[in-house]
Amino acid sequence: MGEGGNPSARGFVEVTIASGESLSAEAVILGWSAVSIEQPAGCEGTKFSAQGSLDGNGDGFADIQDANAEWFLNKSATEAQLIIFDAPLQGLAKIKIRSGKQATPTAQNADVTLKIGLVKL
Repeated sequence: MGEGGNPSARGFVEVTIASGESLSAEAVILGWSAVSIEQPAGCEGTKFSAQGSLDGNGDGFADIQDANAEWFLNKSATEAQLIIFDAPLQGLAKIKIRSGKQATPTAQNADVTLKIGLVKL
């Protein structure tokens, strides 16, 4: 499966946060619910947040927050962990993952590839 491509039969997509950046490339998840992120060893930072797009055009990405205005993926993790979401992200056409929060992003020292776990809707 290619970078940011359509989900495979295994139920995941890969996205890369480039060296010097904190926001990943976009991944197409239309028809799937995002349920987890696999954080590889060597990933800078221990918190993640996300942006989503409903229309899939790429121009409409917005930060994802829950009903209490908390960052959806405000999870702490150490190296090489699988982070399970409290609730699945449903109804998105595309998603991007950020290391850190919008106000305090964490730039990566090298390219980092994350796997986003998916369940078919």
